[in-house]
Parts: sequence; structure tokens; C-alpha cells
Amino acid sequence: MLLNKLYQVAHAESKSSLRSNSVGLLRSGLALSLFVSFLCTPTPVLMGEFSKGAHNVLPDWTNFFHLLAPIGADFVRIATLISLAIVISGWRPFFTSFLHAWIANSFVRKLGLLEGGDMVHANLSLFLILICISDFRKWHWCTESYREQARPFSNLLGHAGLIIIRIQVAVIYLHAAMGKFMVKEWVDGSAVYYWSTHAYMGANPLLLDTFDWFFRSPLIMYFVNWGVLILELFLFAGIIASKSTRKILFLFGVCLHFGIWVIHGLASFGVVMVCALAFYLLPVSRNVSISLLWGKIGGRNISNV
Repeated sequence: MLLNKLYQVAHAESKSSLRSNSVGLLRSGLALSLFVSFLCTPTPVLMGEFSKGAHNVLPDWTNFFHLLAPIGADFVRIATLISLAIVISGWRPFFTSFLHAWIANSFVRKLGLLEGGDMVHANLSLFLILICISDFRKWHWCTESYREQARPFSNLLGHAGLIIIRIQVAVIYLHAAMGKFMVKEWVDGSAVYYWSTHAYMGANPLLLDTFDWFFRSPLIMYFVNWGVLILELFLFAGIIASKSTRKILFLFGVCLHFGIWVIHGLASFGVVMVCALAFYLLPVSRNVSISLLWGKIGGRNISNV
């Protein structure tokens, strides 16, 4: 019975291609988060804090930034921005998926200024190789013909990558929730207040002054605090939720990370986690209408050639 069910699932997924513009849009979003970090962070700050091998598992010569470092920090910055811009553009997913993973993983291995979103981004970029390794489109914004979609092994490989991504994201939210239960301030309901008013990581003083009634209310802070804990547990449970429930969880997850962005200023973290949630909870095998973003150039439809 179980083997028959697994066969049915595998057979269905072998007919479903993940070479969609939805996946392309999310790939661009992930790369954009790192692009903006490089664009907006001063070169001395960004490139001046090479870690002393703390994150190194592989030899230094495999690291994108280590290879280019002798040429100069400004060159490394420009080369990184150009490379990420190519990934964002959606050109040749087969090739740029490797470039994307190389830069994202080199970043977490070699540079300082890391936050949780950087590690999530690095992991997702690796798993996306399984989806993109059989993607020979010229642009990831294109849609495939029925004949191009009918590649069973490639489709199964892509879905294996998507399953790994979904397990990864589920574990992230489970770990985040369970870790908070080990902290006294989260259990007693005061953690959100302390982090929101933290001198360095807290909200902007103008925001605190404007919404003083919100941040100073013990009752509101208590409910927000426990709302975060419960939502993270529900997001973990999203891995077994129905399709309609997943869409609702996605909206709540977006609200959670938008709040973190507004209060703590973690914009790149928010973009990465929203992309991760989309892979986790939404049907990314479906194509979306992106005509307003990239539908036509010079009056001609984008094609694969």
C-alpha cells in the first residue's frame, strides 16, 4: 500500500516541471537580497572583516571572495554585483544556479556581517541546483512547452530539491520556536518588548515614540510575544497542511517577517525568508503572470532562443 502510494506520487511529480517562472522569480528575489547588501554596505565594512577561517570547511581556493581578494576590495565588490545581477536577470538558470550557490556560500564562509538569512540563502541556493541543473531555458522568466515539461527524471530531481527545501524551512521554524521556549523572557511574554526597545537591535526611536502606546502595553506585548511562538509552530506544521491552509500560513508568515523588517531593520533577512516561505508553502510549479515585470521587450515576447 505504501509503495503503491509512493509510486503514484513519484509518477505524478515526474509529469510536473519546476522549470517555472515562479521558481525564477524566487531565485531572483534571493539573489536580490544579497545584491542590495553589497550595494548598500560600504566597501571597508563589507570587505574588511574576513573571518579567520571560522566558517571554512573547504580550502580557501574554492571561495569566490578569496580568489578575487588579491585584486582589491573594490574589484571584488563590483564583480560580485555584476555576477548577482546576471543571476537576478534570469539568464541561463543552468549556469547561473552554480554561480549563485558559489557566491552565497562563499559569503557565509568568508565574510563577517552575517545574520540568519545569509545561512538560509546559502542553503537554498545549493538545493536550487537540483531544480535548475536540467533547466536549459535562456531566461527563467520563460514558460516551457508541454514537450519540454515531459522530462520525468529531470522533474523528479527537481521535486527532490524542492522537498529538501521544504524540510529545511520546516526545521528552521521548529528550531526557532523550540529555542524560544528555552528562554525565560519568551515564556513569560516579555521578549518582544525587550528586543523591540533594545538600544542596538530594537526599533527606530521615531517608531517607538510614534507607537509608544503599542510597545509600552504589557498586554499587547504579551499577546504579540506568544503570537510569534504559536505562529512559528504553525509554520512548522505547514509541511503537512492542506493547500488552502498553506496559503493562509504564507500570508501570516509574510506579516511576521514584515514586522521583523520594520522593527529590527533586517530587510535582506525578510526577503530571504519570504522567498523560503514561498518555496515551502506555495505551488511553485505553476507559472505566474509577470507581464508587468518582464513580459515584453521592444514589443517582442521573450523566448527561449
